[in-house]
Amino acid sequence: MGDIDGDGRDEVLGGYYLLDDDGTPVWEEQLAWNMDSVAIAPFDGGRVRAVCSGFGYVLDAAGKAVLCLGEEAVPHGQEVRVARFLDDEEEPQMLLRYDGHTPDVILVDAAGRVRRHLQLNATRNNTGMEPVHWDGADAPARLCNGGVLWEPAAGRSIALPGLPEAQGEGRMAWYHCVAADVCGDEREEIVLYNPWSTEVFVYTPHPLDEAAFGGYRPGPRQYNARLMD
Repeated sequence: MGDIDGDGRDEVLGGYYLLDDDGTPVWEEQLAWNMDSVAIAPFDGGRVRAVCSGFGYVLDAAGKAVLCLGEEAVPHGQEVRVARFLDDEEEPQMLLRYDGHTPDVILVDAAGRVRRHLQLNATRNNTGMEPVHWDGADAPARLCNGGVLWEPAAGRSIALPGLPEAQGEGRMAWYHCVAADVCGDEREEIVLYNPWSTEVFVYTPHPLDEAAFGGYRPGPRQYNARLMD
């Protein structure tokens, strides 16, 4: 969900279609294979776009393509996430898990240039990556993937301490990540849960200032969370 046409009301993006706030289809088209993940987010020059994992499509509100990486570069767009990961760029980038359920991702800027190739930590499902504003909204985002916190710009990562092996069977045995400022200091925490367990794990940046907490206020990053089966 997101307001892509600027009328103050959210539209619904399904990869192959965009629904207006009253449910009317704005556009509908079979653009690419594997539209498995989508986002409505500012992308190029602050313009709000429909960002789709299939072939690495970026569309305007009318469904016109402003960027497409193509099938050769993105044969199976399993996941896409949008955030500013590079400290030398003012605009966000899209991070694409471009070859299905694999650890391989590319970081692409608004001009369509591949800025980084990364191999994330492998998980049973190889889905569930999520940008986290660990250092605050004005700093480059980090990426949580399967219990590991990444700096995509540098290719560095650290395993989150104390996280037990995810329980469950098959591809569902991994941790969902929701990024949220639950401590009130304008930095996002990592909230992890396993669908097979009753435990919830919350990780916060050091140092924790308990006096900053003034009550939790959820926003689109929580109610519009992208959970992958």
